[in-house]
Amino acid sequence: MAASSPTVPDVVAAVFHAASAERDVVLVVVELDDASEPVIRWSNRRASELFGLASSDLEGRWLSDYVSGAEDAPFPVMFRRERPTTTAVTLRTAVGETLACRVGAVPAPDGRLWTLRVHPAHSDRELELRASADAHEQRFRVLAERSPVPTMMSEQGMRLGHVNDALCALLGVPADKLTGTGWTAYAHHDDLNRITDTVVAVLAGQEREIEARFVDSHRRVRYTDMRFTPLRTPGVGDGFVATLEDITERRALQEQLQYQATHDALTGLPLRPRLWEHIAATMEGPAVTRAVVSLAHNLGIGVVAEGVETQHQMRLLEAMRCADIQGFGISRPLAHEAFVVWCRSGYPQAWTDAG
Repeated sequence: MAASSPTVPDVVAAVFHAASAERDVVLVVVELDDASEPVIRWSNRRASELFGLASSDLEGRWLSDYVSGAEDAPFPVMFRRERPTTTAVTLRTAVGETLACRVGAVPAPDGRLWTLRVHPAHSDRELELRASADAHEQRFRVLAERSPVPTMMSEQGMRLGHVNDALCALLGVPADKLTGTGWTAYAHHDDLNRITDTVVAVLAGQEREIEARFVDSHRRVRYTDMRFTPLRTPGVGDGFVATLEDITERRALQEQLQYQATHDALTGLPLRPRLWEHIAATMEGPAVTRAVVSLAHNLGIGVVAEGVETQHQMRLLEAMRCADIQGFGISRPLAHEAFVVWCRSGYPQAWTDAG
């Protein structure tokens, strides 16, 4: 009898057990209390060795008792619900020793817990390199992550390596749902091929700008103006940086103004000029004209066709046995003297078509 497939909780439990038992991995799970202070809820054996305390002694303690950010930076910078973060910190052990470390914080899907992975530095050179990397990362974070302009960055092809908080807010999803090719799931299905074609052109070195729709987590359509710039990462490949301007409200306002310009404010009905334009366009077809002429003939009523301007219209009316016509195709309105000249000239006509 074949064994049943493992369930998702079974897989999660197996991965968690392997991570917690790993000798070289320091893991700590924290929760933010009502004052946004991180409280330690769990730690693995390697964390106990690093802190110098048993897991039971660490649980329920504030993280700030043992960890401080660079220049006492506030912890909320580390705990972001939108994305994983990496932060340089100083760790204080139970015996008072201080260690320079880097902490990676990954939010749980429910946004309540964070898993911290602590990486102690082992040499002065490593500390220098990490300090330099932290400085670059901080500059990039200030420039990109906190920018009010939704931004996405691909290091290679369609796969995104970074999205900022403004883009997460626009679509209402955390960063890990958008990185990789996840962002394409939120592109409107009617615009996805056009976005893909644009990205292909950008990867070839062209700058492009398009209007495209996205669907946020609440299934609302967001209209955006996307501006793409090619980006090449040495040793990785061709990518792009794209900024998105949310123009949903602007489009809604334009549509509202257009509606107000063409409809009565009290009744909501089309304004009379627009109504007559619609009626005229509808009745231009020969089927309507033929029906009216036939009805008039059956009732013994004479028919005068007005507004005849082309020979094509004239031939259709002759085929319908409509003998009386008038229109600019015959002549423009004339004064008395000009009318006499026109009659003596053999009724020259002024058709607007050549047929």
